[in-house]
Amino acid sequence: MMKPDQPPFPAIDDDLDAEEQRTAEILKELAQLSNPTCFRCSQSLCFHEYVLSVVTGFKTTPHCTACLASGLGRSPADFLRDAYNYIRRQTCYRSGWHWASQQENQPIEQPACIWPATPSQPQTRMATPAIDTLADPNDTWDAGDMACGELVLKLRLRLKSLQPGQVLLLIAQDPGAPADIPAWCTLTGHSLLSAEPPEYRIQRKNG
Repeated sequence: MMKPDQPPFPAIDDDLDAEEQRTAEILKELAQLSNPTCFRCSQSLCFHEYVLSVVTGFKTTPHCTACLASGLGRSPADFLRDAYNYIRRQTCYRSGWHWASQQENQPIEQPACIWPATPSQPQTRMATPAIDTLADPNDTWDAGDMACGELVLKLRLRLKSLQPGQVLLLIAQDPGAPADIPAWCTLTGHSLLSAEPPEYRIQRKNG
């Protein structure tokens, strides 16, 4: 994957609001990518796959579409459908996705660089152990007003440190969290036990 000669991303400065700042950051990260490969299988990645990796919390260890879907226990088709529905509701992710489509001369919806990449074989998710939703959480994390890529990256790592079925109490003050957290849990397969903003109780899935 070649880096664009003149990447069209806005400068990051103090005059931007929080959403514009996050958009500028993800566009800059995309423009600075140089031949990234999948952390798991070493396959070359396209710009869209980097956006998918940021969305699912693999910003520092980007994965190809097939590895992301497999790791989440999803078929590629189901994963891409849900991921795109999530992306198009987020200004920063949506801007990165559109930028990727422009650079790769691909349609915005169902870009051919990833959509037909792997056979769509449904995968059955392992059941998550039942748990008392009123029980004390196993861990608590105050994320403050963190948003976008950093929040889901650190949230994924926090959940990874728990045992399957254990519960994380997340405190997230970002205005987009009431919509973002439920959508992210649906995408990744973790269970949102309760949502009383700014507090969210998330049960780690199996695997």
